[in-house]
Amino acid sequence: MNTNNNAIPDWQKLGPGILTIEISNQDYQNALYISDQQDNRNLLVLNIKNISKNKIQLNKSADAAHLELFFPNGILDAKALPTANQIKITQWHGVANQNLIDMDAIANQPMIDMATLNKKAKMDISPVVEAVQSRAARSVARTRSVSGLQARSISSRSDLTNLIQQSNALKTKTLALLEQMSKNPQINRSPVLQQGMTEFAKLYKSLDALSDHTEKSLQELYELERYISNGLETAQDELYQFIQDEISTSITSYLEEIQHNGIFNSGDKMMMKDVLQGLENVKINPALARGATPQKSNNAQWQTSIQTTSEGVFIKITQANQATLDINTGDYLRIEIPNLQPISRGGTRNANFEVRYPNITIFDDAVPNKQPLHRFGQATIKIENRRGLRYAPLQLSVTRGLTIVNNGKTDNTIILQITNTGQNSIFLQGATLEVTYEVGDTTYALTDKDDEVTVLLSDNKEQPILGAAQSNQFQNEANVGAQPLFILKLDTTKVYELKSGDFWHIELKGIKTDAPSGSANIYISYLNLKEYWDGRLVAKVYRSPMVSRMKNVGFGTKTPQSTVHIKDDNNLLTIEGDTQAITTVKRGTDEAKLGYNKAETDDFTIDNPVGNIQLKTNDQVIINHEVPFQFARFAIHQAFTPTHYSVADWNAAITGWQIDKPLPQNKPRKGSETLRMERNPNGKWQIRAVRTYEEGDQPMQGSVDVMFVSKHISTKFDYR
Repeated sequence: MNTNNNAIPDWQKLGPGILTIEISNQDYQNALYISDQQDNRNLLVLNIKNISKNKIQLNKSADAAHLELFFPNGILDAKALPTANQIKITQWHGVANQNLIDMDAIANQPMIDMATLNKKAKMDISPVVEAVQSRAARSVARTRSVSGLQARSISSRSDLTNLIQQSNALKTKTLALLEQMSKNPQINRSPVLQQGMTEFAKLYKSLDALSDHTEKSLQELYELERYISNGLETAQDELYQFIQDEISTSITSYLEEIQHNGIFNSGDKMMMKDVLQGLENVKINPALARGATPQKSNNAQWQTSIQTTSEGVFIKITQANQATLDINTGDYLRIEIPNLQPISRGGTRNANFEVRYPNITIFDDAVPNKQPLHRFGQATIKIENRRGLRYAPLQLSVTRGLTIVNNGKTDNTIILQITNTGQNSIFLQGATLEVTYEVGDTTYALTDKDDEVTVLLSDNKEQPILGAAQSNQFQNEANVGAQPLFILKLDTTKVYELKSGDFWHIELKGIKTDAPSGSANIYISYLNLKEYWDGRLVAKVYRSPMVSRMKNVGFGTKTPQSTVHIKDDNNLLTIEGDTQAITTVKRGTDEAKLGYNKAETDDFTIDNPVGNIQLKTNDQVIINHEVPFQFARFAIHQAFTPTHYSVADWNAAITGWQIDKPLPQNKPRKGSETLRMERNPNGKWQIRAVRTYEEGDQPMQGSVDVMFVSKHISTKFDYR
């Protein structure tokens, strides 16, 4: 490299929005290929474009270069470089800030030279007229070429009838097709197609009328032929000649009338603005625009030199006889460098190189002093392995997580299996596996957002494959807006053998999505695989609220524990019917039903014809947020025992008791006993339990069981 350039202290990277560097090869890919074939060479194409609003000026540097390309060591093979005269440089005008089509200039110009078109488009029917007028064929005309039917002989009335029926069917079908085409939205949006359809319909109606005229003439001719053949007329030749002349005259006049009418009579009113209607907002593909832009300079106006130093390879580019080189807004330089070979050491990788501008001026109105600057831009190119066989015998399949739950809550796990389907072992020493998938709101995205996902790599014995970076766990570190990329790089010092039939597992854990149901692709790229080109495998998974596992089906869960397992925090199951909604539960031949089983009532019923209906909880039965009945046991040791049950809400009945009945001392056993439910002054139920003797009342001792029945469950009983 020139020592003057090395001495410049203030090299700075050119900011975004000034000059862009677009890279492509002979396959329009951003890559250089590593190949075993020594004669395999790469073409590197650089488009350096000014996308700013300011003019850029490249001044000659101390060694007369306008710009230079710097490839550090480790990118290009210095023994396989092109010669300087093989490098092609051209400069092109851009289309930035300009309309590709000048609508004002062509809007009112005629779209087609209608005079010429009419002349060329008219039907030349003179051979048809001459054939009809010819007297060479004295037999009666018996063909239907106008309707598209095959010529045939009319030997009976049934033949003639079939002929006319086929003709009518053909006309009906054609008219239906015309009507269908006229309703096509694609045709309706195009004035040109609308005009063509209108004129074609007019032409068809003319031919259709001619067809009807011919059918009628053929029927009359058939009747006359049968009449003559029966011997009722003798001047057969004269009659044939008369009929033939009549048909010839009528057909000739009709065809001539069609010929004299221009098919596109109203087409001269069509202007280019009608054709280009709706195209004002169409965006032109940049690649297409580049091909359409005019060339500003050719290769003969440029000089190049190639230097190899201890730092790398320098390609210096100068426009001959020009002290300054202006790159206006939208303009770009195209640099084509053929016959390149990347260094194979290191295999597939990304490499950075520089485009240097040793003496550049940016004409920005906001900067008064436009001093020359020393700037450079960086570009990244992929070095891609293409050694050995093109396709590796690897198969990618999904062994778990073929369907993932898309409720936005469930942590899904996907296990991918890479299997060696070849007959020989595959060695992955130093190889790299890259895992990626789409993220966003597209229908083919795996997830709708970028979550924390862990990727694990294991062998067919479910043992982790160590030696991959970060203890075989890879957290997603993709930039905002980019797709996730998990890089599994295997140790270069260990031999990883994947024998024939063996497989590895790649496990993706922690995938959540609430994207709509659909399918998504997961891509596995393999790089630096010995004896094979770099390649990519694709597996398809599906997003759905329903997941199948073994013989079970889950909704909202990826691990259903029963035949049907539904999991959610909201309404779990809705059964809807127009007039009835019934769920049937079967056990053998027995059936129980619940739901709305009658269209004329709002009653919800539970019907179990073969047994009781049991509603159980740990402590009590609850129906419609109410306890229908309760049992309570009370210990009694006084005349009145209170309860907390309100008389207004509950009915009460004593269902059992256990009373101690000792005889009073020195008294005979006689008197009465009272055990009943009563209302106390507070409106609550109380238990009255007393014995009455001659000496007075005495309280009972023991316990009483009471059943309380809610008054809110039902206020009526319907015997329907």
